Amino acid sequence: QRFEGIEKLAAAVQTSDLLEVLALVDKLTPMEFQTSFRNELLERWGKVEPEAALAFAQRVTGAQNRQQAVVAVLSGWVQVDAVSSAAWLRQMPPGPLREEAMQTVTSALAEHNPEGALALVEGAGYSVERFRGIAETVFTAWAGNDPKTAAARALCMATKRNAIGVLLGI
Repeated sequence: QRFEGIEKLAAAVQTSDLLEVLALVDKLTPMEFQTSFRNELLERWGKVEPEAALAFAQRVTGAQNRQQAVVAVLSGWVQVDAVSSAAWLRQMPPGPLREEAMQTVTSALAEHNPEGALALVEGAGYSVERFRGIAETVFTAWAGNDPKTAAARALCMATKRNAIGVLLGI
Protein backbone atom coordinates (compact mmCIF):
# COMPACT_ATOMS: atom_id res chain seq x y z
CA GLN A 1 0.00 0.00 0.00
CA ARG A 2 2.84 2.37 0.83
CA PHE A 3 4.55 1.55 -2.47
CA GLU A 4 1.34 2.29 -4.38
CA GLY A 5 1.18 5.66 -2.65
CA ILE A 6 4.76 6.43 -3.67
CA GLU A 7 3.99 5.43 -7.26
CA LYS A 8 0.93 7.70 -7.33
CA LEU A 9 2.88 10.59 -5.82
CA ALA A 10 5.70 10.18 -8.35
CA ALA A 11 3.19 9.92 -11.21
CA ALA A 12 1.63 13.23 -10.12
CA VAL A 13 4.91 15.08 -10.70
CA GLN A 14 5.02 16.76 -14.10
CA THR A 15 7.92 15.63 -16.28
CA SER A 16 9.13 19.22 -16.52
CA ASP A 17 9.33 19.34 -12.70
CA LEU A 18 11.25 16.11 -12.13
CA LEU A 19 14.66 17.70 -11.63
CA GLU A 20 13.28 20.30 -9.23
CA VAL A 21 11.43 17.67 -7.17
CA LEU A 22 14.46 15.36 -7.17
CA ALA A 23 16.52 18.19 -5.70
CA LEU A 24 14.16 18.19 -2.72
CA VAL A 25 14.04 14.42 -2.18
CA ASP A 26 17.11 14.36 0.08
CA LYS A 27 15.17 16.38 2.65
CA LEU A 28 12.49 13.71 3.02
CA THR A 29 12.24 11.19 5.84
CA PRO A 30 12.21 8.33 6.49
CA MET A 31 15.12 7.18 4.36
CA GLU A 32 13.10 4.29 2.90
CA PHE A 33 10.51 6.75 1.57
CA GLN A 34 13.25 9.04 0.25
CA THR A 35 14.92 6.22 -1.66
CA SER A 36 11.71 4.75 -3.06
CA PHE A 37 10.38 8.13 -4.16
CA ARG A 38 13.68 9.13 -5.77
CA ASN A 39 13.87 5.85 -7.66
CA GLU A 40 10.27 6.16 -8.90
CA LEU A 41 11.03 9.65 -10.18
CA LEU A 42 14.27 8.51 -11.80
CA GLU A 43 12.55 5.62 -13.54
CA ARG A 44 10.06 8.08 -15.05
CA TRP A 45 12.84 10.48 -16.02
CA GLY A 46 14.75 7.60 -17.61
CA LYS A 47 11.85 7.15 -20.03
CA VAL A 48 12.05 10.71 -21.34
CA GLU A 49 15.60 11.97 -20.75
CA PRO A 50 17.82 8.99 -19.91
CA GLU A 51 21.16 10.76 -20.27
CA ALA A 52 20.16 13.58 -17.90
CA ALA A 53 18.59 11.10 -15.49
CA LEU A 54 21.75 8.97 -15.49
CA ALA A 55 23.92 12.01 -14.86
CA PHE A 56 21.76 12.83 -11.84
CA ALA A 57 21.70 9.21 -10.62
CA GLN A 58 25.48 8.95 -10.80
CA ARG A 59 25.75 11.89 -8.39
CA VAL A 60 23.48 10.36 -5.73
CA THR A 61 25.40 9.98 -2.48
CA GLY A 62 26.10 6.57 -1.01
CA ALA A 63 27.18 3.64 -3.15
CA GLN A 64 24.03 1.58 -2.60
CA ASN A 65 21.72 4.55 -3.20
CA ARG A 66 23.67 5.46 -6.35
CA GLN A 67 23.46 1.90 -7.64
CA GLN A 68 19.71 1.78 -7.02
CA ALA A 69 19.29 5.17 -8.71
CA VAL A 70 21.18 4.12 -11.85
CA VAL A 71 19.21 0.88 -12.06
CA ALA A 72 15.96 2.83 -11.67
CA VAL A 73 16.90 5.01 -14.65
CA LEU A 74 17.77 1.93 -16.70
CA SER A 75 14.43 0.35 -15.74
CA GLY A 76 12.62 3.26 -17.32
CA TRP A 77 14.97 3.65 -20.27
CA VAL A 78 14.80 0.00 -21.36
CA GLN A 79 11.00 0.27 -21.55
CA VAL A 80 11.19 2.94 -24.25
CA ASP A 81 14.56 2.32 -25.93
CA ALA A 82 16.00 -1.12 -25.31
CA VAL A 83 18.73 -0.73 -27.94
CA SER A 84 20.24 2.44 -26.47
CA SER A 85 19.94 1.27 -22.87
CA ALA A 86 21.66 -2.01 -23.77
CA ALA A 87 24.42 -0.11 -25.58
CA TRP A 88 24.99 2.04 -22.50
CA LEU A 89 25.04 -1.08 -20.33
CA ARG A 90 27.72 -2.69 -22.53
CA GLN A 91 30.15 0.16 -21.86
CA MET A 92 29.84 -0.09 -18.07
CA PRO A 93 32.89 -1.39 -16.21
CA PRO A 94 32.55 -4.79 -14.49
CA GLY A 95 31.26 -4.69 -10.95
CA PRO A 96 28.13 -4.89 -8.80
CA LEU A 97 26.39 -2.02 -10.57
CA ARG A 98 26.84 -3.62 -13.97
CA GLU A 99 25.63 -6.96 -12.58
CA GLU A 100 22.42 -5.47 -11.22
CA ALA A 101 21.91 -3.32 -14.31
CA MET A 102 22.41 -6.36 -16.56
CA GLN A 103 19.76 -8.28 -14.65
CA THR A 104 17.33 -5.37 -14.88
CA VAL A 105 17.84 -4.69 -18.59
CA THR A 106 17.85 -8.33 -19.69
CA SER A 107 14.71 -9.11 -17.67
CA ALA A 108 12.82 -6.22 -19.28
CA LEU A 109 14.25 -6.93 -22.73
CA ALA A 110 13.43 -10.65 -22.50
CA GLU A 111 9.71 -9.89 -22.33
CA HIS A 112 9.66 -8.46 -25.87
CA ASN A 113 12.99 -9.40 -27.43
CA PRO A 114 14.45 -12.57 -25.91
CA GLU A 115 17.00 -12.98 -28.71
CA GLY A 116 18.30 -9.46 -28.04
CA ALA A 117 18.40 -10.12 -24.30
CA LEU A 118 20.32 -13.34 -24.84
CA ALA A 119 22.77 -11.62 -27.20
CA LEU A 120 23.40 -8.97 -24.56
CA VAL A 121 24.13 -11.61 -21.93
CA GLU A 122 26.30 -13.70 -24.27
CA GLY A 123 28.39 -10.66 -25.14
CA ALA A 124 28.97 -9.68 -21.52
CA GLY A 125 31.87 -12.07 -20.96
CA TYR A 126 30.45 -13.67 -17.82
CA SER A 127 31.65 -16.87 -16.21
CA VAL A 128 29.55 -19.94 -16.97
CA GLU A 129 27.87 -19.74 -13.56
CA ARG A 130 27.03 -16.03 -13.83
CA PHE A 131 25.91 -16.42 -17.45
CA ARG A 132 23.63 -19.27 -16.47
CA GLY A 133 21.97 -17.21 -13.74
CA ILE A 134 21.06 -14.32 -16.03
CA ALA A 135 20.29 -16.57 -19.01
CA GLU A 136 17.77 -18.48 -16.90
CA THR A 137 15.86 -15.25 -16.40
CA VAL A 138 15.83 -14.66 -20.15
CA PHE A 139 14.79 -18.21 -21.01
CA THR A 140 12.08 -18.28 -18.35
CA ALA A 141 10.47 -15.19 -19.88
CA TRP A 142 11.00 -16.56 -23.39
CA ALA A 143 9.49 -19.94 -22.50
CA GLY A 144 6.42 -18.20 -21.15
CA ASN A 145 5.72 -16.82 -24.63
CA ASP A 146 7.28 -19.41 -26.94
CA PRO A 147 8.52 -22.56 -25.17
CA LYS A 148 9.51 -24.46 -28.33
CA THR A 149 11.74 -21.71 -29.66
CA ALA A 150 13.20 -21.09 -26.21
CA ALA A 151 14.08 -24.77 -25.79
CA ALA A 152 15.53 -25.00 -29.31
CA ARG A 153 17.70 -21.92 -28.75
CA ALA A 154 18.90 -23.24 -25.39
CA LEU A 155 20.00 -26.46 -27.05
CA CYS A 156 21.92 -24.53 -29.71
CA MET A 157 23.99 -22.63 -27.18
CA ALA A 158 27.75 -22.89 -27.36
CA THR A 159 28.27 -25.50 -24.67
CA LYS A 160 26.14 -28.38 -23.43
CA ARG A 161 26.90 -27.27 -19.89
CA ASN A 162 25.22 -23.89 -20.48
CA ALA A 163 22.29 -25.43 -22.37
CA ILE A 164 21.58 -28.00 -19.66
CA GLY A 165 21.67 -25.36 -16.94
CA VAL A 166 19.41 -23.05 -18.89
CA LEU A 167 16.97 -25.84 -19.73
CA LEU A 168 16.70 -26.69 -16.05
CA GLY A 169 15.46 -23.12 -15.55
CA ILE A 170 12.66 -23.60 -18.11
